[in-house]
Amino acid sequence: MLFNVQGQPTWPTVGDVEAQWAGENESLIDKTIDFDAIRANPNRLGVKVKVSRTALNQSNLDLYSIVVSKIGRAFAAKLNQAMLSFTKVATNAPTGVFVAPASKALDLSENPTLKEVVALETAVMDENVGGAVQGFGAYIIGTSMNGKLKTTPIEDGNPKMILEGNTMNGYPVIVSNYMDKDSIGFGFFEYSVVSQFGSMNLTVDPITGAGEDEVKFVANSNFDITILRPEAFVVGQIDTPTT
Repeated sequence: MLFNVQGQPTWPTVGDVEAQWAGENESLIDKTIDFDAIRANPNRLGVKVKVSRTALNQSNLDLYSIVVSKIGRAFAAKLNQAMLSFTKVATNAPTGVFVAPASKALDLSENPTLKEVVALETAVMDENVGGAVQGFGAYIIGTSMNGKLKTTPIEDGNPKMILEGNTMNGYPVIVSNYMDKDSIGFGFFEYSVVSQFGSMNLTVDPITGAGEDEVKFVANSNFDITILRPEAFVVGQIDTPTT
């Protein structure tokens, strides 16, 4: 994650060029290289909390610290939701890493098999992602899928389960309730960048709510999720028949 970003982060992209076999005096075909850039754009995320002054003064708890901590957790939750959702969660929200892959998800059985789990990795590797470069590859699953994979053997009669501990097919597994319960996501997350523009702006306002004896905690910041290589992410989904 990039913190306190100033300006607009930009990642240049350079297309590939293909060499050509040719005869001794044969003229080579002109080739071009495409140059472009991927840019991060700020998306505002904010929260406003009202707390009675009486509660702040009388509580034997440090309510100020509790409220600030809850605000931080609220920001983290919204970012995780945006990152893992299969659709854009709001008009002004960043686009998550699985939005595009979810539209062309690979099929999973009702109880996914090891072969299907490996197929997700293979789909990414087929796009020349990962391989010799040791990046942060990981599977993302929900709690329901977590239970299924922990109780499904790698093959009939084998005591070893597809998911044991926090590892599956040699990769770490991250469990999140923001992941679709009937799906498995896989990707190399070094190809996604979360940027925070500037710093978190937290205002504690004892003035505008004074008539109601309230203190307002207002937090604002700007974030983006930049996907540097969309092909680094894939989704597998159980096909649920319509009735």
